[in-house]
Amino acid sequence: MAELEKDPAAELIHGKRDLAITRVWIEEGCISCGLCVITCPQVFAMTELGEVVAGADFNAHEEMIKEAAISCPANVIRYE
Repeated sequence: MAELEKDPAAELIHGKRDLAITRVWIEEGCISCGLCVITCPQVFAMTELGEVVAGADFNAHEEMIKEAAISCPANVIRYE
């Protein structure tokens, strides 16, 4: 059974692993609090409104992207 848990295909079948993030965006309503930049500066930048850094490596920062989305007080950070 231990071998089944290490198999990536088995993880996908059993829902233990998410698919890679391929897109991150900020919807209208950003309040420019900067929390996303503090949480994940490799992916988010602050101008007048928050923005996603062009060319950011979403896979390398997946957990921080998810944390930024959960923590966003305006609930405007999206990813897929």
